[in-house]
Amino acid sequence: MTSSSTSPRSDRRAWIMLIVLTMLTTAGMTVVLPVLPFVVLRYVSNESDLAVWVGVLEAVNGLCAFLIAPFLGRLSDRFGRRPVIIVAALGAAVSMTLFGIGGALWVLLLARVIQGATAGDLPALFAYLADITPPEKRAQRFGLLGALSGIGTMVGPAVGGLLAAISVELPVFLTAAVSFVIALLSIFLLPESLRLENRIASIRVA
Repeated sequence: MTSSSTSPRSDRRAWIMLIVLTMLTTAGMTVVLPVLPFVVLRYVSNESDLAVWVGVLEAVNGLCAFLIAPFLGRLSDRFGRRPVIIVAALGAAVSMTLFGIGGALWVLLLARVIQGATAGDLPALFAYLADITPPEKRAQRFGLLGALSGIGTMVGPAVGGLLAAISVELPVFLTAAVSFVIALLSIFLLPESLRLENRIASIRVA
């Protein structure tokens, strides 16, 4: 993939934005993990079914993400990385808001479907990195972004556990808020990285 010809200043801004967005994304994805069973428990009549329902919800989330990922990847190759990042962040905000409001198991299931169907933020962020980074710097930057993803994944559950002491729903709504912040940052501060001449002409998922 050919990297975009950007000025050093815009490249630095994009690189800083990638660091911020990656940290927020990975931390936001994992903040909710410690409280997930406690949220689901409120809508399960039999406590022995809790593990089954948590497994179903996460399996649906993973399945939707697996099925839609190739299409989101092609969308980012056709229309650019930025729209996919924004849609993924807004999808996470909507899904986590629904999950926090709850009310019934079908609402939680719908929330996980939306989450999985819009889970294209991290692949788009890494594709963005490839767009703006010259080949000689890619190993260094990909390694750093991967390390930051790991840090965000560790920080998220710790924050979620601490917030759960205040309210079980608080980590869920915090995830929604973080996702909305990611969308706003992407809309107003993140320039598009994929040049028009490098975009595919049509979308086909083989």
